[in-house]
Amino acid sequence: MGIYYISPLLGSSLGPVFGGILTTAFSWHAPFWFLAILAGTAFLCFLSLFKDSFWQERSSPSFERMSGRLEKGRNPIATVDIEKHESAPQADSLTLPPIKLILKDIAPIETLWLVIWRWNNLILLLASGILFSYCFTMVYTTSRTLANVYGYDALYTGLMLLFFGLGSIAGSIFGGRSSDHGLAILTTVKGGVLSMNNKIRIFIIFPYMRLSSTLHGLWLSYFRRWVRVGAGATCAHFGGVFAIYIFSSKLTYLVDGSTSAVTYNSLFHKNSAFIAVEIAVPVQ
Repeated sequence: MGIYYISPLLGSSLGPVFGGILTTAFSWHAPFWFLAILAGTAFLCFLSLFKDSFWQERSSPSFERMSGRLEKGRNPIATVDIEKHESAPQADSLTLPPIKLILKDIAPIETLWLVIWRWNNLILLLASGILFSYCFTMVYTTSRTLANVYGYDALYTGLMLLFFGLGSIAGSIFGGRSSDHGLAILTTVKGGVLSMNNKIRIFIIFPYMRLSSTLHGLWLSYFRRWVRVGAGATCAHFGGVFAIYIFSSKLTYLVDGSTSAVTYNSLFHKNSAFIAVEIAVPVQ
């Protein structure tokens, strides 16, 4: 999971650099036009070039109905006299009615209630939202500080934020590896009993994340006029390492526990990031 999560982290790491290049070369409108063209191209590729990986015939309700009909329509083994050249009876072809999905089949509110009703899912979703808001706010407040205090343009700001992105990638790799290693050790100690709760023991690294985020906050708030920009880049780098180090282990726990919890993970992410930014701007 740590290696899998590198893909979106790599995009968010290189995003400020490409945004800075486009803004410096053209204007601040260029990144938005670039995103619109990229999203439209990806949509057209999925619409016309890529095959649909989901078939209604593979869905659970359709599979259950087909299995039931096969059980009912299964004929006993017929005996055929080969000397009389008798042919075996042919089974009737099975036709399935078309399946139409409606909004009631999705039931997002009911699914959300079933997810947050379990306290372990609720706590991890809240922790995930806080981690995402921390990463989003760090990038946003650092960009404002580099532009307003140090006078950096968009390109140099993107290059400085690359330190945070590289730290996030490293944290994703080492966090996933450490989670798997710890899970293997605890499973061996407990006599081969596999428990997904062992993965969240990796949260013990949280104090280091808190230390790096505190130092980065002090740089943004008080020491930015006297401390070199390299200190802020170092704090941001280690903040990304420790934050995603925890995030990758938490994500594997949610994936193993409930796929619906992963879906609502994004809901907690965006709401937490919105609240954090609205608080960070007046404070800064």
